[in-house]
Amino acid sequence: TSIDYCCWGGREDGQPCCAALQFREASSAEDGEGYRFAHAQLRSKARAVRISVYDLHPLIVGEFDIVYFAGVLYHLKHPLLGLERVASVCKPGGTVIIESYVEDFPEQDPLLRFLPGDEVNKDPTNWFAMSSAAHMAMFSTARLHCSEVLSFGKRRVWSCKQLNTD
Repeated sequence: TSIDYCCWGGREDGQPCCAALQFREASSAEDGEGYRFAHAQLRSKARAVRISVYDLHPLIVGEFDIVYFAGVLYHLKHPLLGLERVASVCKPGGTVIIESYVEDFPEQDPLLRFLPGDEVNKDPTNWFAMSSAAHMAMFSTARLHCSEVLSFGKRRVWSCKQLNTD
């Protein structure tokens, strides 16, 4: 089973985002026209649920083998809390796939730049630009061991496993 938590169809701190709870098959995660089209074409058993990332909890949405978290992190006012909530719905031994905007700074330190206004892509819901090192530090703090699997422009994709919580 998998859950796809996305924000491309709505902003996390500006509007509700979506979580497509997917059972046995993949489909589009966006809770809108694209989601409905893919859902019908694939005869999916997925159900779309509007929920804040901060409200994700295994008792509310369950636990999943695969958790997709694409295009959300830099929209969060509380990115570390968001990562912890996402990790909480991944089954032990499961995988979290994270895609995010990365801004590399001359320093190799884990840096976050606060984005007041709309300076990145003219989008006022982008709260932080984070370095690669900041992403890795946050992943580790959220008990995720991540490896970068894809890089395109200022975007990165990581495949993550939960670290033992003992």
